Amino acid sequence: MTIEESSGPLLGTGGTFTEQASHTGMKFRPAGAPAGAWHHTPWYICTFYDPYERINVWSHGLPTLSFVILGALAKAGVVPGGFALSLFCFCAAMTHGSSALTHVWPDDHVLEKIDHLCIPFLIIGVPATAVMALRPTGPYHVMIAMAVVATAAAFLRPLHRTLAFVASGAVLLGYYFWIVDWNIVAQVVLQVAGAVFFVRNGGHSRPMGLQDHHLLHYCVTAACILHVVYITRAAQSLDNVKLG
Repeated sequence: MTIEESSGPLLGTGGTFTEQASHTGMKFRPAGAPAGAWHHTPWYICTFYDPYERINVWSHGLPTLSFVILGALAKAGVVPGGFALSLFCFCAAMTHGSSALTHVWPDDHVLEKIDHLCIPFLIIGVPATAVMALRPTGPYHVMIAMAVVATAAAFLRPLHRTLAFVASGAVLLGYYFWIVDWNIVAQVVLQVAGAVFFVRNGGHSRPMGLQDHHLLHYCVTAACILHVVYITRAAQSLDNVKLG
């Protein structure tokens, strides 16, 4: 996920943003700069060389691959969780994958918007798959309405978009209150913390890997891992009830 707004001016190729890299002769985009603040670079620059962006790329790129593999295993019945887990892994892979791809080309506005549009996959996917794991028959109608709202929110400015995303998740958890346990509470804490890190977009004087946007990535992935545990346990409990 990249930042659209900055307190500084938007600069192009001839701008004054010139963070010097450890690699001789290379200059990288400033950490946390908005899309469009830097010229377009080849895919390998941010993936392997840019010390700030490569953490963003790999911190969500590797989880993307992991969720794809786990989802396939769940679909095949190799691991517990069934369709609910495979669907959640798809949602998590969409959110993580679009984020990683956006950081490969962080100055591409189209990729940035695709990234925003993929965030609702998690906002809807978490309660939807929790319901599937606990009560497969639903109801699901509220999720359809909130999916429309969350998708529309992707076109708002950063602060309002973030608030709308948080509000959408809050409405769903309020309606499906019976899915909430300590695991869900921990997920909410992580996701809200991630939202704060996204909006604040600071900490660039800290050691590399501990900037706010990096912490956002870690929070999102940690919350997703917790939800994998949630679905697995819920599915196993449901199976035990059926067998009993």
